[in-house]
Amino acid sequence: MDNIGIVILAAGGSSRMGQPKQLLKYKDTTLLRHAVETAKASRTKGPLLVVTGALHDELFKECADLNISVAHNTNWQQGMSTSIHTGLRALTRANPATTGALIMLCDQPLITTEHINNLLDMFAHHRSQVIVATAFANVVGAPCIFSREVFDALYQLKGDKGARQIFDDPPQRLTTVPFKPAAVDVDTIEDYEGLL
Repeated sequence: MDNIGIVILAAGGSSRMGQPKQLLKYKDTTLLRHAVETAKASRTKGPLLVVTGALHDELFKECADLNISVAHNTNWQQGMSTSIHTGLRALTRANPATTGALIMLCDQPLITTEHINNLLDMFAHHRSQVIVATAFANVVGAPCIFSREVFDALYQLKGDKGARQIFDDPPQRLTTVPFKPAAVDVDTIEDYEGLL
């Protein structure tokens, strides 16, 4: 697991929320720090980095004492695909021997370290699979691990599309790990109130 890095996407402008959701309070911390601490507690020993965008300075300060890397996506307004590209480039620079990337979102607060470890175990046990993703509410999505083999496909993503579109690409070999709480994400004030 030494060569699987973790990329936490936190670049958005929180337009539907009306305030920076990354810094919303949750369990005596912020959503961003909670995601970082959940990831840091996992078994992977690869690099851990946060991709910032709209709120780079504020989020950089929020991460300053966490001993992780921060990559600034200056093209964040062009959508999530640009954050994935920024994260993968930073990850492979930090560790040229990277064999895969686990991509997380900072607005899925119910993701657990145990679930991350389950994804890592599934990836390790199914070397023939190039993507291991989370299954919830009839959806396949984040967190997910992408083998280095599919980084080129990820670099082809454009706009505000996440990586979900390559899950359906027939050549990609996909395994899923069910985790119902992944369905909870924080996009609006109502979502946040429901979480609390």
